[in-house]
Amino acid sequence: MAVAAILLMSQAQAMSPVPFFQHVRHIGLLCALDRAESPAPDATAVDPSPIAVLSEEALCRRAVAALSGLVTSGPAVVPFAPNDDRIADPAALLVLLHATLRAEDGRRLLAVAATLHRAGADAGAPPFFMMPPQALTVTGSLDDAALDAALRRLFGPLAQALHANP
Repeated sequence: MAVAAILLMSQAQAMSPVPFFQHVRHIGLLCALDRAESPAPDATAVDPSPIAVLSEEALCRRAVAALSGLVTSGPAVVPFAPNDDRIADPAALLVLLHATLRAEDGRRLLAVAATLHRAGADAGAPPFFMMPPQALTVTGSLDDAALDAALRRLFGPLAQALHANP
């Protein structure tokens, strides 16, 4: 009986509203791409490096599409630029997406991670360990489907939190 009460209490706490995710009217996505490799070759080359064809703008477009697909009934997802005035809007949830491509043991690994931010004191702090980083091995050209799947896995917990905290 005591175990059942503890489980019910844990479930209630898990479903409790989180102020950080409440009253979000739009989600702004700000992206950074770390080109840890040597300077990117010409993207029109016969066998371009995956990093050559992936720009911050292209990454952000893919991320906006992935997150928009997960929060179809939620707030609009829009790309932000550095120093965008909307970053300071208390009704905005800022998602900072950081992608890094690194050579590792003769392979290339693309890692994507995201952090959350909201302006204003009323929002509270974002939960810790909300969105685990994702990584994929890149061989030859970048696999768009694999990148999209990694972005959906990255943003999945955020979409769930937004649905649970209108």
